[in-house]
Amino acid sequence: MRKRQPKPPPYQQPIEIELGGKTYRGTYAIEGGMITVRSLDGSKTTHASATGNNEALAKIMLGEIFHERRED
Repeated sequence: MRKRQPKPPPYQQPIEIELGGKTYRGTYAIEGGMITVRSLDGSKTTHASATGNNEALAKIMLGEIFHERRED
């Protein structure tokens, strides 16, 4: 019986946004129709964009991570 090879992790794309004069950075990856954004302050996952504009979606999600952090 052949051993299954582990699936390589999805490629992480760097992103950054500017909010209130500050630059925030993170990464995003798409796997299995889902997009995950990660930063030092947390992560979010949702369905990837059907139109293919996942970088814009990732930037919105990164902004949400930082807004949620400020509310805590």
